Amino acid sequence: MKGAVPPRLPRWAKAAFRPVWLWAATKKLRETLDRYHAGDYAAACTACEAALKIYPAYAEASYVLGLLTCIGGAPELGARWFTHALSEAPHNPAYIAALADAMLLGQREQEALSLYERAFPELAAENAGVNEAGAPWKRAHPDWLQQSKRVTLPPVPHDAREIATGGTLRRETATHLLNWAGLLVGRRQVRQAIYLTERAVKANPALSYAHALLALLYTLNREWKPALASATAARRLTAEVFPGSTDLCLVSSQLGLRYSFGELDPVFDWSAFTGVRGESESGQLPQCMGNIRPSFARGSLVYLICCDTDYFMTHAIALACSIREHDSAATIHLHLFNPRNDVWKAIRRLEKTLSPLPLTFSWEYLDFERYGGKAVYCACARFSRLYRIVQQCDNRVVMLDADSLLRAELSAALPSQIQIGVVRAPDEPVWHQYLAGFTAFRRSVASLRFLTDFSAFVMENLITGRARTYLDQIGLYATVYRHESLAHEITDLPVQKFCDTLCKDDGLVWSVTQRKDDERYTAYKQAVLARYGYL
Repeated sequence: MKGAVPPRLPRWAKAAFRPVWLWAATKKLRETLDRYHAGDYAAACTACEAALKIYPAYAEASYVLGLLTCIGGAPELGARWFTHALSEAPHNPAYIAALADAMLLGQREQEALSLYERAFPELAAENAGVNEAGAPWKRAHPDWLQQSKRVTLPPVPHDAREIATGGTLRRETATHLLNWAGLLVGRRQVRQAIYLTERAVKANPALSYAHALLALLYTLNREWKPALASATAARRLTAEVFPGSTDLCLVSSQLGLRYSFGELDPVFDWSAFTGVRGESESGQLPQCMGNIRPSFARGSLVYLICCDTDYFMTHAIALACSIREHDSAATIHLHLFNPRNDVWKAIRRLEKTLSPLPLTFSWEYLDFERYGGKAVYCACARFSRLYRIVQQCDNRVVMLDADSLLRAELSAALPSQIQIGVVRAPDEPVWHQYLAGFTAFRRSVASLRFLTDFSAFVMENLITGRARTYLDQIGLYATVYRHESLAHEITDLPVQKFCDTLCKDDGLVWSVTQRKDDERYTAYKQAVLARYGYL
C-alpha cells in the first residue's frame, strides 16, 4: 500500500471531470467493499487506491482506505487518509471521529481527546458537567482501569451508500463513543466514561465490548443492578475487558445484591456453601507426601509457604531467609507442588541456613492441567493444605505468598488471640477484597468451620474443572459472606502492614505478586540473600 496521499485538484478540474471520474471511482469503491467482505484485504486496499487515483477528491474512498490501513495496523497512514477525507469534507463528524480513533491507536491521546470533543460537541458539553466526587471506583486500585485500553474501529461498510457523508451513522457513532470512553477511563474519568458507554450501547446494542466495559465500571462503582445487566449482556456476546472479567463482574453483582448461594451463577461450584454436593463429592486432591503431620514448638508462629520448584528457587528461599532474620522463634513448613530432583539439595542447604529455626516440608505430585493449570492450582490448593495444618496444631499459622518478604517481627505484631485473620481491602472489587497473599489462623471452632467450607469450595472447583484466576480470593469473600455470624471471630488485617504491594517502609510484609520488578523489593531481596550467602 503506497504511503502518499494524492494532491488536491484545482477547482476547475474537479468541476469539469467530476461526473466521469466519480462514476469510475465509485465502481472501484464498490469493488473495494466487495473484496473486503469476501475476505481479500489486499485486493480491497488495491481497489480503494485505484478509486483515489481516478478521483483524488473522493472523500468516501479516503475514509474507507483510512479504515483499511488502521485495520492493517498502520494508524499513522490511516490518520493521513482521514485527514485527506476531511480536506474535502471538513465538518464531517464521522471523519473527525475516525481520525481520533487513528490518533488513539497511535497513542496520541490528547489529540484524540480533542478530536472526539470536536466530533461530538453536544456530548462533550453534557459530559463536562458529570461529577466524579465521592464515586466508589476512585478508591479501587487503578490497575483495573488500565486494562480497558482497546480501540474498536467502526465497521467497513457493505455498500458505498452506507458511508457517512454528512453525519455519523448509528453504528459508527457507537464505536467512536466507546473509544472516547476508554480514553476517559485511562484518565480516571469513570462516570464520564460510563455516560458515553451507555450512549454507545444505546446506539448499537450489539457492541459487545461496550457491555463488558460497562459491567466492569459499574462493578467498580458498586452499581449492582446495572452491573448485573451489563455482565449478562457481555457474556451473551462473549466479551471481556480482561480474561474472566465478565464472569467476575456477574458474580460480584449478584453477591452485592445479596443473592443466596443457590441463586448464584454456576460459573463456580457453590456446593460447599449450599450443603448439596455434586458428582465430585468423593473426589480428592492429590495425596501429600513427606512430613504431613509436622509438630511445632509450643507458642511458635508457623509460616506455611506453598509453591512449585521454580518459585522455591526464585522467591521462597529469600522469604525463608527474611523470616529467619526477623523472627528467630518461628517455624517454617514448606509444601512443594511437583518438586524436581534438584530441589532436595537446595532444601538441605536451606535447612542449614535457617538453623536453629526449624524447617519441615511436604510435597505432592500431580498433572497441573487437570486442575486448571499450574498458577491456579498452586494459588488455590494451598488452602486445603493450610486447613490440614491448622487442624492438627495449636499454633498460630500464617500462610503467605512465596514471593513475599518479611520486613519486621510478625510474631508480636499479629494479635495473639487471633482465630481467623484476613487481609481486607474494603474498596476493592469482590475478587480482590480479601487478599489470599496473607492469611492467619489458629485452631478453634470458628476457624475450623471457616476453613472447612473454604477448602471444600476450592477443592470442588479444582476437581470439577471450574477453577480459574481469583478463585482463591472469591472463595475468601464467599466464605466470609457465608459466615456472617462469625464476624466477631474474624480479624481484618490492614493491607498496608500485612500485604503491602507498594513496598513502603512501615509494611511488615512486602508482597509483589504483580510487581516483581519493583526496585525496592529487588534491592531488599538481594540484600537478604547476600547476608545468608546466596549471592
